[in-house]
Formats: sequence, C-alpha cells, structure tokens
Amino acid sequence: MRSPAFSIPDAEFRECVGGPWGRPQRCPRGGIETTGESGNVHPGTITATWTNPPASRSEATVYVTNWAAGTHTMTATRQGDELRASWSPQGNPFAGGDLCVRFKGSSAKACVDLINR
Repeated sequence: MRSPAFSIPDAEFRECVGGPWGRPQRCPRGGIETTGESGNVHPGTITATWTNPPASRSEATVYVTNWAAGTHTMTATRQGDELRASWSPQGNPFAGGDLCVRFKGSSAKACVDLINR
C-alpha cells in the first residue's frame, strides 16, 4: 500500500525566492511517499519529489531524516517536470515518529509519520 504524498505548505517557500540559486524562481514544492505498511516502522521504498524545479536543474541532493536513523542523502534526478529520488533501505534503522525529506538549499521539509501512514 502506498501512503499519500504530503505536500509542503506554500508558506514555507517564501525564503527561497531569489535565494539559494541567486535569482527569482519557483520554490521547491514536493513531498514524500513510502511503500511500507501503516503500523510498521520500516518505510519500504522512500520517494522524495520536487514538483516544480527550475528547467535548468537536472539533479538535487535530498536529505532523509529520522530521529533514530539520523540523516541519509539521496540524489534526485529529473524525470519529466519533476526531480525524484528513491531509496529502499536495507534492514531497518528507523524508529517510530516522523520520516522527513528536505531538498538542499531549502529549509522546507515534507514528513510522514512512520506508524500512522
């Protein structure tokens, strides 16, 4: 079962207009999806999506965080109009609570609760 993507609220994007890339742009909007089952802390495959990257961006670093597992990185690559990254962790370093993704250059993040998906 796939959990729904959780969009980052529009208000969290104002800081990047004219920000990290040095020119006005549409700011990161995206989310996180997991394929794991609700009630189980294993996330299954984690997918991070940036739905409106500048046309010039072909990749971006994504930080995946959970309080027990720390921070892991993925590289998102262009797939049509989006930048997407997926990771299927081996074993289960995660614990209950939020699993979050954040694209480098933005303070906005998208999270999913690993137990109540």
